[in-house]
Amino acid sequence: MLYKWNWPINNWLMAGAMALATLTGAPAFATGVPEVESRLNNPAPIGQARVRWLGISLYQASLFTPSGSPFDWSQPFALRLDYDQDIDGERLISTTIKEMRRLEGAREDHSDIATKLTSCFRDVQDGDRYVALAQGRDRIGFWLNGTQVCDLRHDGIRERLLGIWLSEKSRMPNLTRQLRGGQ
Repeated sequence: MLYKWNWPINNWLMAGAMALATLTGAPAFATGVPEVESRLNNPAPIGQARVRWLGISLYQASLFTPSGSPFDWSQPFALRLDYDQDIDGERLISTTIKEMRRLEGAREDHSDIATKLTSCFRDVQDGDRYVALAQGRDRIGFWLNGTQVCDLRHDGIRERLLGIWLSEKSRMPNLTRQLRGGQ
């Protein structure tokens, strides 16, 4: 029962509840990243971590899975990197290949992968966003600031390349755990 003296309070509470419902009317999985939302079923972040080198923030990494499900290599996922520094595309490629060698040893196809990455990795500037969308065991789509820059196809590339961030043998195990939601 509503009392006369608290009627204005009830109106404010009801208006606030309606406004909150309107504000939260967007799906809970909204990522703010159209390339993820249009290609991953109900994407939700499961983890994020900031990557630093000598105390300088390089980028913020976020991992998205369908409906926020636990990370699983066999399921679709997207890795988002929001850069805090300008980094040359050639450096991105050389560092990527160096980390792949560290994880899996020298392999004959590293030079082939490096060549393919030249169409994927561009120079990045502070504020740029890269998204890698795992589209199967042998395929990763890359978007830079919402524009697809390449569709990388190579045998086993999903785990080989994205393992730099997500493998249990990654250089930064704390980052991997944070990205994978504590797994």
